[in-house]
Amino acid sequence: MMLLVIVTSFVSATTYALCFPSLAPYLVELYPQAGQLLLGLSVAIFSLTKALAAPIVGRVVGAVGTQAPLVALVLLLAASQVLYALASSAWMVVVSRALMGAASTTSTVCRTVVAMNLASREERTRQTAAMNAATTLGFVGGPAIGGLLFLLPGILL
Repeated sequence: MMLLVIVTSFVSATTYALCFPSLAPYLVELYPQAGQLLLGLSVAIFSLTKALAAPIVGRVVGAVGTQAPLVALVLLLAASQVLYALASSAWMVVVSRALMGAASTTSTVCRTVVAMNLASREERTRQTAAMNAATTLGFVGGPAIGGLLFLLPGILL
């Protein structure tokens, strides 16, 4: 089960960073006047909504457990990815990135709770380090994978 939590950490970080190589061209395609401010906003909004949603998600998980929030995460993440893919304006991209941030908070809080419940007190440091390593690999691997996919004809992340 802990392996699943570690893999989830990697996948979550990878999906966050996957779009970075294609984000600027995508915004320019949707809105030719897109500048650095819009690009910065579309990246920063993810972290902002993640930070704002964290205390709320933490309270919900504490009250109802992890199952319902994880189902909500999957639905919200799917909706945000569809919105990103079907965006007809640059602002739809920004909104989709905001929804992705909120969904990411749910994933982070739930997997941390699950990991802490699975690990003994003696194992928690090692398990937390493994989750953090997987997250770091996802942050590094996401743009690399996104860059490779961006080079394929007909694919725009």
